[in-house]
Amino acid sequence: MNTLQTMLDRCRLNRHQTHTFIAFLKAIIRQEADERGTPPADQEARLLSALPGTGTRHHLAWHLMHIALYEEGSFGPSPHHDLWQRYRHGTEPSRSIPTLQEIESLLKSSRDYFLSLADTWHDGMLDTVPPKPSEGDMTYRQLLESVAWHEAHHVNQCHGNLLRQMAE
Repeated sequence: MNTLQTMLDRCRLNRHQTHTFIAFLKAIIRQEADERGTPPADQEARLLSALPGTGTRHHLAWHLMHIALYEEGSFGPSPHHDLWQRYRHGTEPSRSIPTLQEIESLLKSSRDYFLSLADTWHDGMLDTVPPKPSEGDMTYRQLLESVAWHEAHHVNQCHGNLLRQMAE
């Protein structure tokens, strides 16, 4: 296995963890909807939009959308430019909360786009800078390392957000 494939495998593992978190979130939504006698969509919106505790800046929906958009926007212009403007680093969370279905759709389409870009790469490119980098002069290797770390980082923030919500 070459270095590029190893790095892409790390990205795949992290995306698997993101989907595992979403599956866990769906189970909590179903359980809370049953316990409260409310529609699951109401529980979903509540969990995705909550800013629990003090100092919480971004809701779950923002983190999950940001995860989806970060990798495709790291190697040049994002095909989801309008969403990238709303969910890029430093943005304030939107009051318009996407559904889990919309989030999962974006996770899939952005991953498909990212992998279509990666299909054109090879190990010899890893220490070169992409033609239109969005992160300064980072090389493909540095960007791939950043993408892998970034997704795990935000999934951990999602776990913390959810735990704070459950404690309140």
